[in-house]
Amino acid sequence: MADFGLAKKTELSHSFLGSIAYLAPEMLVETDNKPHTSVIDWYLLGVFVYEMLTGLPPFYNENRMVMFEQIKK
Repeated sequence: MADFGLAKKTELSHSFLGSIAYLAPEMLVETDNKPHTSVIDWYLLGVFVYEMLTGLPPFYNENRMVMFEQIKK
């Protein structure tokens, strides 16, 4: 259930690791290059639980741009 090869041990991050279906809205919105914190992990836990219950991530769409817009809203 976890791939620690993608893990980073830092307080703040500017990069993205993982699947685009699991992007948090904070990672898609322009924030003047501000780093994101580990608070995003709580959002991703919710996405994971949702997928375990329904079989798909909450904003999944085959069109990447549509999925990005759904995540931001």
